[in-house]
Amino acid sequence: MKESFIAGGFSEERCRYTILDNRGENRYEGFGGFNTAQADTQEPYLIYCHQDLILPPGDGYGRLLGIMEEMDRTDPRWAVLGNAGWADLTHVALAISDPVWVNRRLGNLPQRVQSLDENFLVVKTASGLRCSPELSGYHMYATDLCLVASQRGYHCYVIDFLLTHLSQGNKSRDFYEVRRRFVHRWSREFAFRFVRTPSTILFLSRYRPLRLLLDSRLVRYVVSRPITIRLLSRLFPLPS
Repeated sequence: MKESFIAGGFSEERCRYTILDNRGENRYEGFGGFNTAQADTQEPYLIYCHQDLILPPGDGYGRLLGIMEEMDRTDPRWAVLGNAGWADLTHVALAISDPVWVNRRLGNLPQRVQSLDENFLVVKTASGLRCSPELSGYHMYATDLCLVASQRGYHCYVIDFLLTHLSQGNKSRDFYEVRRRFVHRWSREFAFRFVRTPSTILFLSRYRPLRLLLDSRLVRYVVSRPITIRLLSRLFPLPS
């Protein structure tokens, strides 16, 4: 990953690389790892990404800088950029190659989104964003960042910055535990809110009976059907 980024212009003269090394033991997880990186960053932008990415040949550095400069012109309130996410229950946005998709682009990029995939994130450090301290694990920290950003008046986008991600992730037991704690944490903030992430659909509500009903597997299956999604997207559009 580092070799491909250096070849693409992200030289060590221009960039500082920090490795969150879990080879010997799991010293870092996604939420706390991001907060550690953000606290240690004096640079204007932080790229927080997986180690199994390959940057295609070319001037990736110049291309990403150009995208960020254009974002500054069109929406100075942007805080997090990624390469895959959901704008609402209906519209996915992505620019990625992985074991499922090859050079796949969807959405009107750059596309404002309510969730992002964790494999590649670009964060404007001046936003001061941190992941929720009460959450931990290796899943959904990008969506957590998106919700924190939204609460603070910032916006998140999928951009046209194509990378190859060498894996597609998995839903282990840890995923479902992180999901449970995520719903518990964020339900305090909403009365009625569906959020679609790259890996699941969430229903968030401070009203526990409603949450238990609408965050069930059956309801999530019904909500994921195209007709239901179109109806819910009209009722609950992306917040401005």
